[in-house]
Amino acid sequence: MKPYLPAALSSLAVLLTSPVLGEEAQPKPAAIGVSVAEVIDIRAVGNQPSECRLALSLTGDAVADAYSLHRIHVTKAVDELGRDLTKPDNQPVQLASVYNYASAEDEQRRLAAVAAEVARRREIREGMVASSAPLPITMPGRALPSPTPRPVISLRNPSRQSATIKLIEGEIELFRPTADNGGTVLFPGILGRPAEPVQDAALAGADVRLMYVTPESYEAKRPEAGADAKDPASPWSDEFANSLKSQVRQASLTRRAGAYFFLHDPRHEVVDLDLQTPDGKSLGPRVGSGIGDLRAFSLGQPPPANAQLVVHLATPHALTTYPFKLENIALP
Repeated sequence: MKPYLPAALSSLAVLLTSPVLGEEAQPKPAAIGVSVAEVIDIRAVGNQPSECRLALSLTGDAVADAYSLHRIHVTKAVDELGRDLTKPDNQPVQLASVYNYASAEDEQRRLAAVAAEVARRREIREGMVASSAPLPITMPGRALPSPTPRPVISLRNPSRQSATIKLIEGEIELFRPTADNGGTVLFPGILGRPAEPVQDAALAGADVRLMYVTPESYEAKRPEAGADAKDPASPWSDEFANSLKSQVRQASLTRRAGAYFFLHDPRHEVVDLDLQTPDGKSLGPRVGSGIGDLRAFSLGQPPPANAQLVVHLATPHALTTYPFKLENIALP
């Protein structure tokens, strides 16, 4: 058994040289720091897959200014014996698969917060304290507040005789949407047009289909769908109808108001949806994924009729690519 060395100490942060630019552009100063926060080398036990996971820490002004981390693509990874660590299906890790890493200390803090909230509710039931707002509970990997995103990349297991991962190279894409670069597409008054497909050139160019629905408008128009009901990419399909019915039922059980959208995005160009007041205030958490083509907002009260929808779209001009390089990463 090799001695354990925390990878965060053994792998120094590597500043990325510059974004990938056109040949005519001048190189920019380094803007991102990348380091390894932790290495978890998982060996197969039963049905558990073997892989080596690395939690990365990203720092720098470019990271702080970005709306989100969009993609990570490992182009080269070898251990000190020369073993290729890239997976056979080495594909870029898209936003939906990138999650914030939570350490053991993060988990302990979460458990302490849960215990405190349980104790508070017990005291309320026993009449010992007045009712008050619930204590905040953060969930590692989801709502954990952190000054730096910690995405996780997955590699093949290094050789058992290797003490380090000698080299990892790849690219990181940061998403910075604006109206000018096409990354922010605004739809004011969309709630006033239920069950009507949105006609928009930017969405059409990305093969995205969007429609706001209410349970009432959907049920009224679906009988007119005809052959579209058999098309799984249609808002009138059985798959979407069943997903909508299930989500509406869940909202009723939890006494939450819902705002429902059909979003067909075969190229995964949509980063998320943001339902806002006309002055740009978010009505609830942004929605990035859902059940099939259903995107549902869970709200404390029904949204105002004049609400607007913001679609964040990963257009080429809204993405900036940075190469990264990590060397001599100690293995546990």
